[in-house]
Amino acid sequence: MASIQYSGDVSIRNGGYLYDFEGWADGYVSVTRVTPCSDADGPDNVFWIESLTVNIREGEKLDPVLSCCGLTRETLPDGAARRHALIDCHVAYGAYDQNQTLTVQIGAKADPYSSGRERVNVDRIVRAGSSLRRIATQLHKEW
Repeated sequence: MASIQYSGDVSIRNGGYLYDFEGWADGYVSVTRVTPCSDADGPDNVFWIESLTVNIREGEKLDPVLSCCGLTRETLPDGAARRHALIDCHVAYGAYDQNQTLTVQIGAKADPYSSGRERVNVDRIVRAGSSLRRIATQLHKEW
């Protein structure tokens, strides 16, 4: 398997995604996106993990994707930075197919009656202190 890259905030617990370039030659990239449920007023220890397939657009179809990130075909960087920028722009634009979603809880269940917290259906519970990055990487490899 190709090297897995990360794009996102300082910590994956704040959201972001993992991807590799394994399908690049065939025009797509596999992405595993992590979103904290706390972004939607859910518990702080629950995360949505999604498998996405980004189909890399070309030509004129690429223009709206790039404009979402303030880029044009002329200002798009070269080399490796180009591939990373293309993936960022496609994900930001929403140019992907969603394949699978898993809701993961790390540690004890949050009090469902705590003020301002929405209830979330959890698919998998892992022990407290588990690495979210490790969980997302393993799911990326499986998916």
